Amino acid sequence: MYHIGQKLSYLVFNYMTALQGVFGPQTYKRMFGMEEEQGGESIGRFLTPFAYASIAFGILVVLLAEEIVTILAPESYHEAIDVVIVLAMFYGIMFFGKQPQLIYAKKTHFSSIIFLVSMALNVGLNIPFIMKWGINGAAWATFIAGLGSIGISFAVGQHYYRIAWEYKKLGAIYLLFFVSAISMIYLRQISLDYSIRFGVKLLLALAYGLLGVRLRIITKSNLMIVRELIRSKMNNRRNQGVN
Repeated sequence: MYHIGQKLSYLVFNYMTALQGVFGPQTYKRMFGMEEEQGGESIGRFLTPFAYASIAFGILVVLLAEEIVTILAPESYHEAIDVVIVLAMFYGIMFFGKQPQLIYAKKTHFSSIIFLVSMALNVGLNIPFIMKWGINGAAWATFIAGLGSIGISFAVGQHYYRIAWEYKKLGAIYLLFFVSAISMIYLRQISLDYSIRFGVKLLLALAYGLLGVRLRIITKSNLMIVRELIRSKMNNRRNQGVN
């Protein structure tokens, strides 16, 4: 059951990695080609729409986890639904671990230290959580350990290269993401009628779309930028294939 949940939730990470292929080159260009203060300001504004796009897919997985698992697996495996939701939150926060600040500062050895700390947190939490709550405990332990390790990675990265993140916008994005995930778990636990749960899912999806408009992330100019970056990436891959 845990394997099924992990495999489905990992789609969030794969999607985010694909997006990284789009925003990564521009992040490097601004980081290494501009003064640090100016580059940090530029990168912060540039990455917000991509964070929103990453979490948009995360919310999609969270809201549809029940339907996906129900279609793909028999009822005896439906406990994996909560695992999908919790691990989707874990992979969602990994957006902040994908920025090349340590590479810029030539401090990549910190990555190994952070990895070891992450492993220690993961093992230290998983043992008691699994003993107490089974596979759901494993998922929550992974999420909490991820918060800790990503938090450390974020703090160290900001120390060596300050990205001027748009914290209010990102806070609103992640708050709605976590509220959506926890709501889906809670509504299933209290066995609320599926028709009502589905209505809540539609409302949460609509709320996320409206949030993007409200924060001026979903705008014509941003959509054009994303489209051009994706088109440029596809053209580069096509040219590499021809060569």
